[in-house]
Amino acid sequence: MESIRWLLATAGVEFEEVFLTKREQYVKLLNDGALMFQQVPLVEIDGMQIVQSKAILNYIAGKYNLYGKDLKERALIDMYTEGTLDLMDLIMLSAIAPPENKQKQLSDIEQKAKERFMPVFEKWKRENGVDPMAFGRSWSRDGALMFQQVPLVEIDGMQIVQTKAIMNYITGKYNLYGKDLKQRALIDMYAEGTSDLMDLIIMSAIAPPEDKQKQLSDIEQKAKDRFLPVFEKGLANSHFLVGNQLSRADVHLLEATLMLQEIFPTILSTFPKIQFEEVFMTKKEHYDKLLNDGALMFQQVPLVEIDGMQIVQTKAILNYIAGKYNLYGKDLKERALIDMYAEGTIDLMDLIMGLTMAPPENKQKQLSDIEQKAKERFMPVFEKAFQERMKALPRISKFLQPGSARKPPPDEVYVKTVKEVLSHLFK
Repeated sequence: MESIRWLLATAGVEFEEVFLTKREQYVKLLNDGALMFQQVPLVEIDGMQIVQSKAILNYIAGKYNLYGKDLKERALIDMYTEGTLDLMDLIMLSAIAPPENKQKQLSDIEQKAKERFMPVFEKWKRENGVDPMAFGRSWSRDGALMFQQVPLVEIDGMQIVQTKAIMNYITGKYNLYGKDLKQRALIDMYAEGTSDLMDLIIMSAIAPPEDKQKQLSDIEQKAKDRFLPVFEKGLANSHFLVGNQLSRADVHLLEATLMLQEIFPTILSTFPKIQFEEVFMTKKEHYDKLLNDGALMFQQVPLVEIDGMQIVQTKAILNYIAGKYNLYGKDLKERALIDMYAEGTIDLMDLIMGLTMAPPENKQKQLSDIEQKAKERFMPVFEKAFQERMKALPRISKFLQPGSARKPPPDEVYVKTVKEVLSHLFK
């Protein structure tokens, strides 16, 4: 919420705040249907009620000309922003760390800040003065990974890292990000809600064995109670979450439901994706080469090369693709709806992805938790008819056929390879 205040202040916008001090205030917002994913903050602006912090920030930045002059500058802004948010997440999580782990977490944050994050901004200041766009261009020229992370996508002469930056660029470029600022805000809301659900799934992967089943049950419950009803409502009167055409929000939603289907066969799901060529890292040397070549901004994969750019950060990649292929709504409002659905779907997917790293003794408990959350929080948002309509689209139908580039479910070989290639993360 503080980031929203900073952005409004930067834009010179006067605003009025209303704080929730009683449970009744939250319940009223919930009953009025104002909180899409049962979360605050909520911002009322231009006749819209926008939830999900990143959706709010994107709308304000776009409205007050703080989001770059074109798609490439927006991609650079997204990369810096997402890298900064990664660091902020580390700091926020330390606040809820058990007392016995507090000092260790603080030391880890300090080390990562000094070695991975701060040098990025120091380089910008040293080489380019006060022009952050020039800094971004310098990273693109030398191929370095801005925050020592993958993924990285090369597109339109750019190397883009940070998943959300990549997604935003792609969706903007290929018209998958709404027709105006309001549609984009809607897309962002759906996308960020989906991301929240997916984060739950990912976190379940590192849960202690004795807590795994409980986490899975919690994920399933949240999916049923909090997320899926949102998507069901969004699809009540339209084939798509935002506007009258496919957008990034729909793509995220389909991806999340597909992940659920891989774990829970009774849950129908599809995942649309454009044709692409994949190169998988099977050895640590592959990762080290990308790192040494400066291709991984935050030392993370995936990395997508498109339109002369190297884009990293999954959401940045998705945004770019959706924008490029006209899958991100016709305006800002449609984009906001798409983002809300997409982020809600991502939340569910994160729960599922975390399952692959779960100890065998916790697998079933986590599966049960994911199933429950999917049914109660996520799946009610969708309906079988929507999935059938999506599967009827020629490109989607082709992608779902055997032999396509669709990613197979993670197995023991996949987990072993990940741990070998990224061994530094599992020490």
